[in-house]
Amino acid sequence: MPDGADFSVMREGSTISGDGTALVSWRGAASGPPVLVCGAIGAPAQAWPSLTAADARLHALGWHYRGTYGSAKPADPTDITLDDHVADAVAVLDEAGIERTPVIGWSSGATIAAELARTLPDRITGLMMIAGPPGDLLATVRGPWGAAADLVTGLFRGSAGQGPLRAGGLVGRVASGGLDALRLSAPMLGATLPRLPAEQLAAVLRRSGVLLPTSDPELVAEVLRPFLRLDWDWYPTLLQAIGSVPPLAIADLRCPVTAMVGRHDLVSDRRALIQSVGPLPQARLRILDASHFIPLEAPEEILAEASLLVERAAGVQRALHRAEIEHAAP
Repeated sequence: MPDGADFSVMREGSTISGDGTALVSWRGAASGPPVLVCGAIGAPAQAWPSLTAADARLHALGWHYRGTYGSAKPADPTDITLDDHVADAVAVLDEAGIERTPVIGWSSGATIAAELARTLPDRITGLMMIAGPPGDLLATVRGPWGAAADLVTGLFRGSAGQGPLRAGGLVGRVASGGLDALRLSAPMLGATLPRLPAEQLAAVLRRSGVLLPTSDPELVAEVLRPFLRLDWDWYPTLLQAIGSVPPLAIADLRCPVTAMVGRHDLVSDRRALIQSVGPLPQARLRILDASHFIPLEAPEEILAEASLLVERAAGVQRALHRAEIEHAAP
């Protein structure tokens, strides 16, 4: 586990969203410039060891999505749209008294982070997307057999390697079918998964290639323990709602943007995220020797890029402030 990672000092609180849904929010142990974190759906705060550590030099904060890890399900179970997640993020910022901040999104959380940057340019000063595109997530899912999915895709399209399949394609249908299978298996999963030793499952995942064998087994087990106790009736519904969001137009973003992808990602096609930031003149792209689970495998890189994003965002804000002063001067 990374030095300084002590989840006992991470603070949890309660935040009420605009529609009355009670959320469990969390804050890292360090003081410093704030950074809002939109994790992958189903990933607990333990997945961010470098941002929640006492020596992080940044004040990370986030929340658990509706119906996960103590956050309540909404009164209307369909209130799990992208707008609902954005409203939850705003409630977390308001409760913390934070007016402006960069935002970081991982996997499914990248869609939420991108929408925050698109719709709240006065509050979101920088955007980092990790191993997930801004929308259209399920259309780019590779599954645990990414190489085989690419081969099948090539056979159906006449040529392999022509970019990720879109929502109507084979991979998108397989992803949706997998979520349906999760729903059907929910009673069995709910009864058996909490009994699995997290350490043994971590070892299996590290040997399978889904996570790199160099990943920290203790950290992976720390993340798996709460994940195995999710509501498996609810989780696929939550994931499908955000995964089915159409591609978000981010070409007009003016805040600093960072994209981080793993060279060995077997879960999502990294080309989708790379292509989405291509038109952005100030985007920073990092391709790491990591899998889909970059926050677990490269926590130091996460902290370094988050710190750099904060600096870039602050520079842009200073330039905008100077421009306002010069424009207002007689």
